[in-house]
Amino acid sequence: MNKFNLVVALFLANCTFSQTTEEKEATMKPSLWLDIWDAKQNVPSFNVLQVGFNDIPRDIFYRGTLVECLEFDDANGHNLVFLTQTGKFPVSEKDENGKYKKVSDKAEIYAYMFTKSGNANYRNMWKMMDVQECEDFDLYVGFTKGSLSITDVDGDNIAEVS
Repeated sequence: MNKFNLVVALFLANCTFSQTTEEKEATMKPSLWLDIWDAKQNVPSFNVLQVGFNDIPRDIFYRGTLVECLEFDDANGHNLVFLTQTGKFPVSEKDENGKYKKVSDKAEIYAYMFTKSGNANYRNMWKMMDVQECEDFDLYVGFTKGSLSITDVDGDNIAEVS
């Protein structure tokens, strides 16, 4: 009987690890607090718009696959905010024989903000990243689609990104 329970438990665990990325993202909803806060603090004067991949200036460097990009204007100038993720990839190291051996799996996420004032080029105002390492398990690190928001909580005409 114990072997049967173990097999059922392993089967159920395997079923939970076989979700697609879309299924995982669908289960990760932004908190109700964030939805309410954005509805009350929305700033139409920033003219927040989504930016497509082909509309991103080619001189801007970012790592990962683009998840979301927004553009807006505030007191600092014209701004672009990027959310990117790498997906799962293997990490290898050389062993004593000089051959590469897989050590673990890794996934990274990045957030960037670039600002352009006048005719100057875009400059990186800030960058944030997070890394998760895991070995031999299903690994997903990413953003919830549609969760990026631009607000002006303190009313200084400089956007806050959340």
